[in-house]
Amino acid sequence: MNGIKTIKTINIGIYGHVDSGKTTLTEAMLEYLGVITSSGTIKAGNTTVDNLEIERKRGITFKENTVSFYRNSNKYNLLDNPGHIDFINNVNITIKAIDLAIVVLACNQNNTLYIYEVIKLLKREKTPIILFINKIDLCDNLQEVEDKISTLQKNNYLDNVISIIYGSALNKLNISKIIDSIESFNVNNFIGGIYGLVYKVNHYSTGNEIYIRLFNQPLRIKQHININSRKIKLNNLFCINGTRLDNCEIVSANDIAVVKDIPNVAVGDIISENGYQFKINYFPNKLYTVGFKVYESHNKNYMKYFKMIELENNNFSIVSADNNVITCRVSGHLLIDYILWILKERFNILCETTKPKIALKETILEEVISEIRMFEEGNPYYASLKYKLVPIKGCNNIITFESKLNTSHFPNSYIIGAQEGIRNNIKVLGKKGNELTDVKFILLAAQIDSVASSPSDFRKLSPLVIKKCLSKTDTKVLEPHIKIYSGLDNPYQVLNSMKKAVYNGNNAEGYLALKDLDKFRDYVWKSIPIIDMQDILYL
Repeated sequence: MNGIKTIKTINIGIYGHVDSGKTTLTEAMLEYLGVITSSGTIKAGNTTVDNLEIERKRGITFKENTVSFYRNSNKYNLLDNPGHIDFINNVNITIKAIDLAIVVLACNQNNTLYIYEVIKLLKREKTPIILFINKIDLCDNLQEVEDKISTLQKNNYLDNVISIIYGSALNKLNISKIIDSIESFNVNNFIGGIYGLVYKVNHYSTGNEIYIRLFNQPLRIKQHININSRKIKLNNLFCINGTRLDNCEIVSANDIAVVKDIPNVAVGDIISENGYQFKINYFPNKLYTVGFKVYESHNKNYMKYFKMIELENNNFSIVSADNNVITCRVSGHLLIDYILWILKERFNILCETTKPKIALKETILEEVISEIRMFEEGNPYYASLKYKLVPIKGCNNIITFESKLNTSHFPNSYIIGAQEGIRNNIKVLGKKGNELTDVKFILLAAQIDSVASSPSDFRKLSPLVIKKCLSKTDTKVLEPHIKIYSGLDNPYQVLNSMKKAVYNGNNAEGYLALKDLDKFRDYVWKSIPIIDMQDILYL
């Protein structure tokens, strides 16, 4: 690609809490490697990776950004990620798209929830980590830094760490050691049957951009690919070269491809060959319900723009729309600000928001089986489906799907249609009107008409069968509670800070002062507190 024959391609994710120096480190690395002539700064608002106006004004990364560089005939893609817990669902996707992670810890910051969550996700994917201890020039007591690292080690958070490097991104200290550590890394990223993973989507008034991490096969222009149940021909293809997108005839295996103007593609979608089915875990960690009230003077087609935002952001989902008010689930206050900015700047839509409220969820208590047969009363679709619902023990906050159907009898497009039917309705499937969580959906059996049936029948019938299952059992409403990482931070200091946040009269109903809690907050969907601290509960 671009006339450069590469030996290997390595995709590197850079993660760090807000103000850890993550973006400054990315800039320093790009300058060191000659991708840019000089580093931009957060203060000046001229960084390469934070190119949105809201990012430069706020000094916070809101959107994943990718740049690349070549070194010793190898290509390296750097994926810079948001550093706030409100965006953890999208971060979860990029972690699936990388081979190596750089985690930035500032020596003058406490270990934060964001860091714990990122390292936990990296550990789950068995992704190697370079730990960069930043702002070492601001550290008066090196022992405190060692204690923070020791705390992470004692709790098995650093099992995947391949090197620990001390330095200063701002002063360009030990940037070369990071590059050396990257160059010595060997990657094995073969995943059979999967072309790639969509980890980023941008929508504009004229179309969209879709970023795909390829795995074991290259991608060619004019090639046909499967995105979920749709077969699509690639009429354009781009590769990342430094900070720009270049037209390409082919993008190599393990590299990142960019395609444009394919509608209804979402972050987390799988690009596969021959409809290959990939097991998906959903992490619907959206804690608040908020209404976006659209001013009546604006375009009546505003709903399509909300759907575009939903496709590109896993931290945001639409629940309902009524009288110009779009009710949505969001992960936090910073995301609300970002959504309002997108609506105004990209699509010229002005909104005001209602007071955020805590969003409840529910789960099942026991296994349950039910079916709806073709031609039975109330079934207008040419399909029969039989489902088994199994509770997932513990508070995992996930939804899983499994098919027992023989793929020689049922095309994968039908199975994917059933899966989409559940995913698209998960927010309102609960028996008490809440989002379902911690449930495994098993498709046990099905029947189709060889002439009249289509994947759409599976997509539309699946939610009806699930509701029939739920009518046979009871569900438990789950409330989000706060978990303290006992032993990782001083629990008494944490509790006192929480009390101050809870009693802040300026907060929305049931809405904690997230700025105060970012240092240690963790939400777990439970019916009882994890620890017996009644002052912490906020419902």
